[in-house]
Amino acid sequence: MRLLAPDAEELRARIPDWVGIAADAPSLVAGYAQDVLAELASAGTLPVGALAEMTAGVLFRTEKKLVRAQLALVGRVLARDPGAAGSCCPR
Repeated sequence: MRLLAPDAEELRARIPDWVGIAADAPSLVAGYAQDVLAELASAGTLPVGALAEMTAGVLFRTEKKLVRAQLALVGRVLARDPGAAGSCCPR
């Protein structure tokens, strides 16, 4: 139970922290950070660059559950906005 859950603005203000936690924290904590970032992505408030950075960190983890969830998240974002694939990385 969370008595003082952060609001959406507080979550958005900490996106770089959530990305770092998803990449480097123990599995359960990383999964929570990944869930928070997935919620932000679903709301359309996660910048594509942050999604790319998060994906780069999570895909190097050994936990299959986190990797699968990350690939599903990227798939959902790209299904909603196919142009996002090219906007995160310069050619």
